[in-house]
Formats: sequence, C-alpha cells, structure tokens
Amino acid sequence: MADLPEPTRLPHRDTVVARVEEMVRSGSAPAVFAVEVAGFDTLAGSAPDDAHRALREVESRLDSVVRGRDVLGFEPPARFLLGCSALEPDRAGGLLDRIRSGAAFPVDIGGEPISLLVDVGAAYFSVGATGASLVDDAESDLRRISG
Repeated sequence: MADLPEPTRLPHRDTVVARVEEMVRSGSAPAVFAVEVAGFDTLAGSAPDDAHRALREVESRLDSVVRGRDVLGFEPPARFLLGCSALEPDRAGGLLDRIRSGAAFPVDIGGEPISLLVDVGAAYFSVGATGASLVDDAESDLRRISG
C-alpha cells in the first residue's frame, strides 16, 4: 500500500486534537469517537485499490453525521477520528448507531460484495480532560474493543 496515495484528504490526528481542545476551552463538553474498519489489513493486503475505495466510502458516510462544530479526521492506515461538540454519553447512542449503520454496507472487492464492519471507541468529556486526552482515551477504548 505504500505506493498508493493516501485514501482521504481529511485532516490528521493533530488537527483533530487541536479542534477538540478548542471545544474543551469553549466549554462545549466534547466527545471523541475513534472509528476503524475491522479487518482492514487483510483487505488492503489482497485488494489495496478496493481498500482505499472502501475508506473513501466510510469517510463519506461518517461525514454525513458531522455537525457544524464537529471535526472529522483520518489517521492512516484505517482510523477515523470524530470530535463532537456538546455530546453527553446518554445522548450518544443514536450517533453511535448512525456511525455503525452508515459504515455497514457492501463494497465490491474483486468482483464480490463484501460487508464492512467498523469498531468504535468513545471518550466523553470530564473535568480536566484535554483534546489530546480525549483522543487518546477514544483510541484506547477502540483498542480494548477491537483487541
């Protein structure tokens, strides 16, 4: 996959951290979601062009859940970071459902439709949190779920 261009033009982790930090400073109690395509390494190893197309499709579907002050970023090889302003844990269920169902779609891989699954880690604002700690916590939750 090293010879293929990056599949998305979304900002990277450092930009997401900075934007989430702005949300924290403004008092908007942000949440961060780390979203990763399950089994991406296997897909990328067998069909790299199809894997990149699948990532662009996941990006498009995640973009549909982004609200005005939210931020969507990408961390290679297959992780999306979504920072959401003013999202309490008890109101996150609907957004999590939209993230999971939006990514659950068949993608043509080598002429066969393959359904993608995503793993989602989450972190919610608490007193003392920073943009970096929220992104780190969401990624840790993702590793716990997918590992």
